[in-house]
Formats: sequence, C-alpha cells, structure tokens
Amino acid sequence: MKVVDNGFSDDHHNDTPIPEMIDRIENVLEGGKAEPVQDGKVRVQVRNDGIFLIVTPPQGGKKVDFLTVKMLLDSKGIVDYDLQKINEALENQNGEPVLIAERRPELDRDGEVTITTNDSGMVAYIEVRPALGGKPITRQMIEEALQAKGITYGIKQEAIEQAVAAKTPVSLVIAEGRPPVDGTDATIVFKFNINPEATPVELADGTVDYRNLDLIQNVKAGDILAERIPAVPGLPGINVYGRTIKPKGGKNVRLPRGTNTEISEEDENLLIAKEAGQAVYKDNKVHVFPVCTINQDVDFQTGNIDFVGSVVINGGIRSGFSVHASGNVEIRGPVEAATIIADGDVVLHRGMQGANTGQIVAKSVTAKFLEHCKVVAREDIIVSDAIMYCDLEAGRSIKTLGKIGRLVGGVALAGEEIQARSIGTKLGMKTEVSVGVNPEIRRELSNLSEQLTQKQRQLKMVSNGLTRFKMELQAGKTFTPEEHQRIQKLIEAHQLLKDEVATIEQKKADLEAVVANSKRGRIVAYDRVYPGVKVSIGKDSLVVPDEIQNVCFYLRDNELAQGSAV
Repeated sequence: MKVVDNGFSDDHHNDTPIPEMIDRIENVLEGGKAEPVQDGKVRVQVRNDGIFLIVTPPQGGKKVDFLTVKMLLDSKGIVDYDLQKINEALENQNGEPVLIAERRPELDRDGEVTITTNDSGMVAYIEVRPALGGKPITRQMIEEALQAKGITYGIKQEAIEQAVAAKTPVSLVIAEGRPPVDGTDATIVFKFNINPEATPVELADGTVDYRNLDLIQNVKAGDILAERIPAVPGLPGINVYGRTIKPKGGKNVRLPRGTNTEISEEDENLLIAKEAGQAVYKDNKVHVFPVCTINQDVDFQTGNIDFVGSVVINGGIRSGFSVHASGNVEIRGPVEAATIIADGDVVLHRGMQGANTGQIVAKSVTAKFLEHCKVVAREDIIVSDAIMYCDLEAGRSIKTLGKIGRLVGGVALAGEEIQARSIGTKLGMKTEVSVGVNPEIRRELSNLSEQLTQKQRQLKMVSNGLTRFKMELQAGKTFTPEEHQRIQKLIEAHQLLKDEVATIEQKKADLEAVVANSKRGRIVAYDRVYPGVKVSIGKDSLVVPDEIQNVCFYLRDNELAQGSAV
C-alpha cells in the first residue's frame, strides 16, 4: 500500500486482479509493450465544506479496498463518516472527491513534534504527529523544539524536511553526535620468530626436509630485532548537546631490551642487535647470544644448525646433518657422516667417522681422530691419535703427534709442513703427502684449467661459425639484415672470448710459476714412513721404496732430500 497526503491525504492500493494480469502477459507475448504498473491510490482531503475521500483507479496494479481506507481514516482520527459514501467511492474509483463526513472544527488539531535523546546524548529523535485541520508543522517549530532541548550539534537538515512534509505519524533521527575514537596502545612487532618450533621445510618437489628445522634465529650486528608501533592518543567526540567527550588514550610500552641489544640512535622505536648471534625471546626480553649451545645430539630433533656465531654441541652429530657457523664449533660427542663448516676453528673432542661423505671446512681443525672424511683448513689440522683414509688440505700444517700419531691412506696436502709419528702402512695402502704449495693455489689452478678448456671450446665454435660465413660471402651469397647482425655478434663474441682466454692463461701461468718456484716445506715422520708412500714437495716427488725411520723430507738445491726428524 502507498499512502500520499497532499494536504491531509494518503494513497493505498491492493492486489492486481488476475484477469488484468493475464491481459498484460498476453499483450507482452503478442508483441505489445507492457504499460507501467500503477496501484490505486486513496487520499483524504479536509476542506471547509467537509471531509472528502478521493480514490484513484489503478493502472494494471492493485485496487484500493475498504480495509485500506479504514486504516487511513483511523490514522487521522476520523471515526464519524458515511459508510455508504465510502463504498460508492470504492466502487467508482474515478478520482473524483466524495464527501464522506461533515467538517467539525472543534475536532481539528495542530501538528505536534516531540524531541527525545538516548541516555548517552549521542542521538536525538523527533516524533511527528501531523496536523489535522489545524496548524501544520513548520521548520521554525522544529528548530524551536531543538533549541528548547539544548540540541546544537549534528542536526540533520534532511530529517527536518521529512518531518515538515510528513502526512502520517513518523519517528526520525534528527541529530547525531560524533563518538570519540579511543586511542590504541603501543605494540611490539618482532622481526624474528620468538617461538621457533621444529617444523620441517617443504621442498619445491613436494618432499619434506626433516633436517632443516630453522630452530636457531640468526641475526647480524645492526639487525632490527623488534619495532615499537607508537601509541595513538585517540580523537575526542561530541554529543548532540555540543559537549566534548574524551577518548581513552593509548598506553605506551617499552622495547624489550635484553643482553647484547640496544635502542637505535636513528629511531627510538627500533631495537637492534649489538653483535651477531642467536636472537632469543626470554623473560619478556630480547637477547642476542653470541654462542649457541646444543645440549644434545644434532639429529632430527634439532635439525641442521646454521648460526652466525660460535656453536657448542654437548652431544654429537648424526649422519646426514650439518652445522654451519660464522664462529667456532666445539663438539663433545662423536661425529658421524656429517658436514661441519665454520669461519672459525672446529674442535672435535672425540673425532669423525665420515663414511667417505663426512666433511669439515674451517680455519683450523683439532680432533682426536679422523676417519674416512674430507677436511679443508685454511691454517692447521691437528689430530692427536690417527688420520685414517682421509683427504686433507691445510694452508699451513697437518700434525698427528699423539701416542699413536698415524697417518694412513688418502691424500694429505699442506702449505708448509706435515708431521706424524708414522706415515703409511705395512700393507702398502696408497698414501700421498704433499707440502710446499698452498692447497687453495692447487684448487685455483684446477679451476683455471677447467675454465680455460671451456672458453677455448667456445672460441672454437665461434671461429667455425665465422669461417662458414666468410666462405659463403666469398661465394657471392647475399645475406639478410638479420644474418648481418648475427655476423656482427659473432665477431664481438670472438674478440671477447680471445681476451678471456688470454687472461685465464696468464693467471694459470702465474700460479704454475709459484708452484714451480716453491722451495719451502717439509714432511716429518718421527717413527717411520712405510713403503709405497708418495712424498711431494712443490713439483718434486718420490715414492718411498723401503721403510724409513725417523726421517724429514725437504728440498736442498732444488732437489728432494732426506734428513733426520730430530
């Protein structure tokens, strides 16, 4: 139903008759246009000569019924009316005014407005009762009512317009305050995982790596550990009476500064690491510990260890696991076929049984024994008991001088000296010991040789291509612009490869000269050297034919010589 009152009037309608709807459908199906649907309307008009009912017929929509008319009359307080006249108006529905009641001025009423607010004073409401024959509601009346209530803020002008135009009782929100916006407390955002858990890493192929659990949170000096998001003070509000409402302010918090951490000089909201190490959140503070201590074996429970500092392992390392450290590594338990890489020194209180896959790379390595593993030290390798079937490289020295002090099998390369109680075995197990050239130089020479071979192969391919183009040009072949571009690129590549080959050849020659001119180094066996051991100093070498006791190998007059070890 729709109610409209233009001077005490309302429109009401009911359901569209079925036949009319069928006609409309058929009209559309036959290709005609569907006329706009309009419901019937009804309004009451109060005039000096009486109260009239005007019923407008529908246009394909719903007709006005008696219940609709009665509800309209009741809402206006009209109870004394001519029922027969109303039925006539409903039957005709021609839009003509029909007198249904006499005008009774004593029953006229003026328009009324009532203003109320909620308990918080943030919302004001207006209750509207339109006039019936009396004085209508005006904007001035509403403004005076608001002023009387002391309402000055957030007044809705569109609500005033709706209240003035209302023809039936209505309730509207006429004013709204602005609520306060509470402040937010400062928060701490950690830049590392403060609760690391042993979570396996999923690899690109979908498999799971149970050895890399990422339990240690590494940081470098100057890394940001935590950031404080400052508190926000909040914004005040105002109610409909114009009174200010204070917000709740945000609370500040301190940065969780702990051991080896500091507040950034550039930003007081940043907590940074004073040195490299393991970041740990403990007792509500952030600490950085330069030494990571593992009180168990490195296995599936700990995962691989990767730490920017020193590592102490009170257990051992199981096969297949690795320890990487930017500092030293100390291991109190046995080491199996594992990988240990350290920028500092590695100390094995027991030793390593590497099963031909274990390896250690460090500044210096100290161990009780080494067996079936590869060890690369920038400086020294020192073993108290025995070195068995290992590949060793040391920038300075390799020593095994304990009670056993055996060096058996494998290859041992040292920049300056090798010392052992005994070298080789009675069974003639292949054992090579070499000094006088830093192993890093040997590796560099090997790398240069590989690079040179690769570049020379590429240069030959480019030369063959240029040769083919040259023969085609000589035969009078005409080339496309694309082929000309390709020839130019080949010429440029040829020159670049020639320069690279020359550079690599020069570097290789320089290193070979260093090896050839090396005259330092010695190999010492305080007990004996067994037959079959290959001894090399610089470019000179020999295979020991017979057992030699208490011997020192060295260079004399550019030839390999022997002397007493003591």
